[in-house]
Amino acid sequence: MKLIADCGSTKIDWVIISGDGNIVERIATRGYNAMSPNERELTSIIRDEKTLLTRYCEKVKSISFFGAGCGTEKACSRVRKELVGIFPKADCLVGSDMLAAARALCGNNPGIAAILGTGSNSCLYDGERIVANVSPLGFILGDEGSGAVLGCKLIGGILKRQFSKEIIDRFYKKYDGIDASHIIEEVYRGNRSRAFLASFAPFLSENIEMEEIETFVIDEFCRFFKRNIQVYSLDEYSNMDVTALPVNFTGSIAIHFQPQLRKAAEATGYRLGKIIKSPIEELVESEKTNQPTDTSIVSTL
Repeated sequence: MKLIADCGSTKIDWVIISGDGNIVERIATRGYNAMSPNERELTSIIRDEKTLLTRYCEKVKSISFFGAGCGTEKACSRVRKELVGIFPKADCLVGSDMLAAARALCGNNPGIAAILGTGSNSCLYDGERIVANVSPLGFILGDEGSGAVLGCKLIGGILKRQFSKEIIDRFYKKYDGIDASHIIEEVYRGNRSRAFLASFAPFLSENIEMEEIETFVIDEFCRFFKRNIQVYSLDEYSNMDVTALPVNFTGSIAIHFQPQLRKAAEATGYRLGKIIKSPIEELVESEKTNQPTDTSIVSTL
């Protein structure tokens, strides 16, 4: 059996494939980021009896795990160690969620692949491998356009009364009983700050008809293009006509805010390509056909 995982900070999609290439089971668990300070968090997720993954511990012979935070060999090694500890008979390949997104979005063609979900990331892909990656830097220093950053800026604006009274009233009506002390506790002391902040993004989607909200979202997406995509036009990539390449997206934020993402792309001079919710289907097809995977770690800019 093969185990394939597309791992984001909010959710992990696991797919079990039989030896003859048929899908045995699909399982969704809570998410994980390899940069988490919790040394055994992934093990805890897998061993949770509700996930049912432990039924396959002795049966899985091959694992392909593509995860958030797996952008360095140190992080990949840490994840690989946890997986092998649970699936002792499996050969284990660990790559970044960015690589999974690039393969799913671009296939064998050059392009720019981007993730807009709980976190954000992007890369320049030459059709075979990632040739450049702007470090996302996480939701404190970067992650522009992500659910976590949109949620962070929304909450900050609400608490400091930077939005109109109507928006503030709508927010407290939806999140009845929430206050600054609870938010601070979750953000600064909680174990899942990213997911907590991203959980407020639906408020933006539900109120996107308000010009103030739409402008807020578009402005943040413009920051994503300027701080993460623009750099691929630098001279060292002159062998590729980067300005002609489409920018392709995967992730829940990209899916739910497509009109605003398109407006931000136009405002910053870029052309959108494919937008998909998750790379998992393409990853499954790739594994079923035994397509080789290059998991090379490239230097970040």
